[in-house]
Amino acid sequence: MNALVQKQGYEDEIDLVLAYHNGDVRTAIEALLKDRDFLIKEIEYASLAMSMGFARGWKPTVFTK
Repeated sequence: MNALVQKQGYEDEIDLVLAYHNGDVRTAIEALLKDRDFLIKEIEYASLAMSMGFARGWKPTVFTK
């Protein structure tokens, strides 16, 4: 994907997120951070459930805040 297409895609997504939160930037950022925390937990749970051989030794790194 080239940079122009990627940039335009992000612009559209930013507009959608802000519209969903009625233009409240702080609420939008808070929601995105909560979603990020949820997804990090999901990765942590998945890494506990899978064996080392399943991913050929790869383990996801834990994201730090």
